[in-house]
Amino acid sequence: MNSEKIYMGADTSILLSNYDFKKVSELTESDQTYGNKLIKSERVKSPGDMYRIITKYGNSFVINGDSSILIYKNSIKCIIRRKVKEIPHNDIDLSIYKANIEFPRLNLPIQPYLFGFLLRIRSKNRRFIRFSNFSKIFIISSIRKLKLKYFTLKDYILVVISRRILKSLIQNDSIPNIYKKNSISNRLELVAGIIDSESSCDPLNKFIEIKGLKKNLCRDIYSVLTSLGFNITYRYNFMDQWIINLYGSDKLSNIPMLVKKYNIEPSTPNHFRIIKINSSEAVLLEIEKTNQFSIITNDFFYI
Repeated sequence: MNSEKIYMGADTSILLSNYDFKKVSELTESDQTYGNKLIKSERVKSPGDMYRIITKYGNSFVINGDSSILIYKNSIKCIIRRKVKEIPHNDIDLSIYKANIEFPRLNLPIQPYLFGFLLRIRSKNRRFIRFSNFSKIFIISSIRKLKLKYFTLKDYILVVISRRILKSLIQNDSIPNIYKKNSISNRLELVAGIIDSESSCDPLNKFIEIKGLKKNLCRDIYSVLTSLGFNITYRYNFMDQWIINLYGSDKLSNIPMLVKKYNIEPSTPNHFRIIKINSSEAVLLEIEKTNQFSIITNDFFYI
């Protein structure tokens, strides 16, 4: 049996085989990690060479120095594997490698672009949506499934949102798992609908801002965006309103937006800091290696 032992911080979240995330300190015997078999998880005394890795965008996780992570070497545009304790702490040529996570493609009751669009209009209590005829093939079947009234005019489609649908949207403050844990293409369409419905660009063209979010919806959009490898931050504004900033990268061109046309400048690489810490306790994960990667953390680092 090809087993491997990894020491991690108790609050670090990892991806499970059922596509949920759970803190390593909360794992039970029935939990299995994504792509590998979990043999044992137990709290132990820290091995003494624990490190906290802090990304440019504010995420962090704790791991022992003998574990390896994949990082991106910007000068040669190459992915390399290094033990944490061997990574130069101030090498600005290195950045965190963020990859798309693929989930099974599932059939959806509503086309993901339209679903994303509808999620955002509820905050404005809008009764009409105007779509260009260019987007007709993406939404017309879902409009009919929802039994919404619509009018096809010369240059656009006007959709009437009934009070019943609007009430349902207002009550729903999260994204169902069938949308969050679907294929990359479906998640990209979901994101496109969210951005097209209601978003803005900062004056310096550094990021796309999605604001006016309730906490649960902010959490779910954050999960979808990070699973697609985007660099984002989120913050609390006021009156239970949250804001997500989506920063520029070559991955933005993969979002099939139909309405908004943003010219976001590429962000600088996702640099990180490594800090050696004194931790009295850690969680020891022993896994049976069946995959080339060991663990995927909550910000999608491959370890």
